[in-house]
Amino acid sequence: MISTVQSVPYYAQWASAHLVEGMVTGRIPASEDPAWADYGATTTTNHLNFAAARYKT
Repeated sequence: MISTVQSVPYYAQWASAHLVEGMVTGRIPASEDPAWADYGATTTTNHLNFAAARYKT
């Protein structure tokens, strides 16, 4: 058996990595991510449409 490891690019749906746990657990609404515009969203609503945590807001 031959095993290989390849790097796969990954982009989270949250702009602030340090807030992900709080957003996933529902303690912090995804709408409170201070860096939402860094991902190219034009509004917080637009950002929330792409954030998996939008169901926790």
